Amino acid sequence: MGPECFNATDLSAIGVLVPLTGTGDSTRWKALACAALLAVSQANARDGSVVPSFSQPPLLRSKLSAQLFDTKYTLHGGLEAFTAAQRARSAALVGPYRSTISTALASLGAYLHLPIVSYGSSSVVLSDDVRYPTFARTYPTDGDNAAVIIATLRGFGWNNLIILHVDDVWGATYADLIFARAVHCGLPEPRLISFMFKNDESARAAVRELSQQSANIVVLLAFGPDLPGIFNEARSHHAPHPFPQSPMTQEECWA
Repeated sequence: MGPECFNATDLSAIGVLVPLTGTGDSTRWKALACAALLAVSQANARDGSVVPSFSQPPLLRSKLSAQLFDTKYTLHGGLEAFTAAQRARSAALVGPYRSTISTALASLGAYLHLPIVSYGSSSVVLSDDVRYPTFARTYPTDGDNAAVIIATLRGFGWNNLIILHVDDVWGATYADLIFARAVHCGLPEPRLISFMFKNDESARAAVRELSQQSANIVVLLAFGPDLPGIFNEARSHHAPHPFPQSPMTQEECWA
């Protein structure tokens, strides 16, 4: 994140972009939103009980304020949340979570000189400081994660794998990183099978294609809303199976 981000006269108004709906797992995200609001409250009170540095003299002259904006877990929802945050005169943004949304908003942030700090976007695409000078994150990139995945598989002696991935900025880029790392480490070229985000039939079709392959090690890159279609279709190809006999819901997938 470049120094121009901190030239604004007031960075105290923060817009928090969080998927409060559309995830099928609202409790998790509401807890995250509450944590963000609690952090703002403790920073204003100079309460260092959780973050010790909050007890130090504040860097900003005015107290912080935060407002939540629902990204709905989609690119369209993220753009709507960004627009709403701009209307509310947010001077900086925390979020969003998904890399696909962050990629779009980081371009807008660069144009507007708006600081954006994501708490979950891991795509290496976002590491381009020239293209996204006002974007930062508190989450590790997928480059390191891909290396760990392949090292783990090799440690177990598993060589033949298939990468089943959501077809978005995060999933496609992550799959390419794992593919390249596997080849670099001397493993056979993994097969890549993609499916569309939040599209049950696309996810099921990908699993049907997967069932026709010989490799039995699968690296799955998916989001919560994708899991029911994937697991329910997988169960239908591998009976008997420990999954419940009735169709799985997303809540059961997370359990």
